Amino acid sequence: MTNLNSIFIYDELLHSDMFAAVLGEETSRVIRQTAHVANDVLNYRSDIGTLAQKDRIQGVILSHMSRNHRERLAFYYAVFGAFSIVGQAQTASGITSVKMYYRSSNSDADLRPRRAFDELRDDLEGDLGLVLRLVNDVMALYGQISAAETAVRLPRMRARAQSAYMAQAAVARGVGLEMTRDLVQRRALRHPYNWFFAVEEHDVSFQKFDGTQSAVVTRAAFVSSDAAIVLPYDPATDRVLLVEQFRAGPYIRGDRYPWCLEPIAGLIDAGETPSQAALREAKEEAGLDLHRLELISQTYPSPGSSAEFFHLYLGLTDLPASTDLVAGLATETEDIRSHIFAFSDFMDHIDSGSFSVGPTVLAGLWLARNRDRLRAVG
Repeated sequence: MTNLNSIFIYDELLHSDMFAAVLGEETSRVIRQTAHVANDVLNYRSDIGTLAQKDRIQGVILSHMSRNHRERLAFYYAVFGAFSIVGQAQTASGITSVKMYYRSSNSDADLRPRRAFDELRDDLEGDLGLVLRLVNDVMALYGQISAAETAVRLPRMRARAQSAYMAQAAVARGVGLEMTRDLVQRRALRHPYNWFFAVEEHDVSFQKFDGTQSAVVTRAAFVSSDAAIVLPYDPATDRVLLVEQFRAGPYIRGDRYPWCLEPIAGLIDAGETPSQAALREAKEEAGLDLHRLELISQTYPSPGSSAEFFHLYLGLTDLPASTDLVAGLATETEDIRSHIFAFSDFMDHIDSGSFSVGPTVLAGLWLARNRDRLRAVG
């Protein structure tokens, strides 16, 4: 029997939440029939034991899907490097030919989507919430841009999903804040921009301090993955290092001086911890090997308009008396010049308002408070 309007799904889409995220609305109308296919049909990486039994792959045949359901499935699979084939599936009533999606391990293929899918599967084994955030962001682009364009954006989207996952694990700050996100009702979500960064627009209602519910309001925010920021400091010589580079924010605002002096900073990649990112960025931007990191703060720089979150560190290292180093990654068109300041000069600049980047001032004031301890330890 042949039914090419039906599709065999397996692996991650057997999770009900994943299934709903990919297919969208009205999934209750879709008929599901338990089936399996031979393992070699899909060249399946059978390292999730609950889904593969020896020589066969367990799955489900979907039928009575709308055109939108089929196109959403095709978009999802294409983003993660799969293409459709026709194969035979075994059901309780016999063998049927159905469409299924296959991820090639051919060395001639573009392996980036395949690696992205393998990363998604690894995340899925760790935490479903992280994967759902990524898949919801991916599917929000369905109908807006092509699957190929979406695939190019996956690394930054995965990093943003990791940031959201870390945010959900946040603990109480210990200053009497008791209102949680459970008191917010989201009515709608839109993604007007989604590329290296993103913009999300939410229609929400929240509980007010008198216990009543607010009217539905629209709030938009700039969305980025978390950032690691580190101020290098040499306690032996009492020197700090700042980097100078062109920054789009001041330029777009209209600032006459869009080059900024600031600590070393960079976005945290998917799979990295904040401290790992800080160490990596110090090497990339200033050629520094940091001996130790001291956590200064973990904060939102502008919570009214941005979801960006800063992990700010002091990095203990060895610094020369001066430097003319210009560094940065050519692949990211970085052009970064290092500057070294004696601590007293650095603090004079803070007092006179010379620095326009907030973490520069915050890290300097923290260093002033902790400098004696750091110099005593060495």
